[in-house]
Amino acid sequence: MIASIESWTWRSSAVLAAELLADGTIARANPALEQLAGRPLGGQPFASLIEPSQHPAFARALANAQDGWSPATFAFLGAPGRPSTD
Repeated sequence: MIASIESWTWRSSAVLAAELLADGTIARANPALEQLAGRPLGGQPFASLIEPSQHPAFARALANAQDGWSPATFAFLGAPGRPSTD
């Protein structure tokens, strides 16, 4: 079951997902997240994608992350004047 959920997540166009290195750099991102960003994300800092007010929450989540999946919700930067995407 876990393998099929992981496989689906990396192919999903509805779920935003990234695998991060310990320093918060994106090791890989799924197509939905790269589409939202409008560019390939490997090697980019994940924090550059989220609303600056969310940086402290992201730092806490990263510090407490363990091996395996650690779900978290953040407000992604949007175009000026448009709502952020979670």
